[in-house]
Parts: sequence; structure tokens; C-alpha cells
Amino acid sequence: MPTSGHALLVDNTVGGLIDGILPLATLIVPKKSEAELIHSHRQEVLIPSLAVFVSTSRGLLTFGSKAVLQKGGDPMKTVTGVRELLTTNPTSSVHKHGLPDEDANILRVGHTEEDQVSQLVIDVLRDSCGSGGAEETQIFIRLRIESPSTHGTG
Repeated sequence: MPTSGHALLVDNTVGGLIDGILPLATLIVPKKSEAELIHSHRQEVLIPSLAVFVSTSRGLLTFGSKAVLQKGGDPMKTVTGVRELLTTNPTSSVHKHGLPDEDANILRVGHTEEDQVSQLVIDVLRDSCGSGGAEETQIFIRLRIESPSTHGTG
């Protein structure tokens, strides 16, 4: 779905995309709303939490692509949510970019970590053909950058 919020496909063409194109794809890159739309052709799926967001990437692989890069541009994530996610997905590779590390605690005097890092963007790459042929999951975490110029950034 583009930034304008308008759907690029009408409902009766989504089935053709799922049946005809996704099985041919090496990589699909859906945003949260697009992942929900694709899943809705089998069962209604809403993505209310970070844990569900990560688990739905596995379900997207069942539509036939070799890999899924699920984009999480909406700021529903917090440091607490990320910590919970990492404890429930210990085998996932985690890549953090631009986040303060434990050595930066001195800079946080008087502020909680939630104050310092209020909006995170998380993307999940799930590859069905990872190293050794085993499925791999990589989680990418970075600070959200606010900008009115987002056209074409997806």
C-alpha cells in the first residue's frame, strides 16, 4: 500500500497475486498491512504486537516465496517490546543500528531507556534457504527517523 493509503490492487486480484506470483518470488517485502491482507486469504490475521509480527513472517513463507522481508515502519515497538521479542526468539540473528548500547548508560541520567528510544523500526528477514538449508530469521532494529519526505522510501 503506498504512502497515500490507497490500495494498488482490488480485492479480487489479490488471490491471483498470491497464487500466481508469490510462488515465483525469491523475496517478498510486505509492510504490516500488506502481510495482514495476504494472510487474510487463508484466515484473518491481525498483527497487534511485535511477537505476532515476527511469527507472521514464517506464515508468509508458506505462500511460496523463498524469503520474506517484513517491513515494520509503524512505530508500535518499544525497548521493552524488543527485549521480550529477543527472549522469545533466541535463535534469531539481531542487527541493531543507531541504538545506544550498554556503555551509553551514563548519557541517560535522569531518563529511562524508553524516554531515550521511544520509537523503533523493526524489520524481519526470514529466509527458507538459510545456511545449511535451514530456515533463518534475522531481526533488524533501528531508530525511527521522522520526516515528511517519505515518498519512495519503502
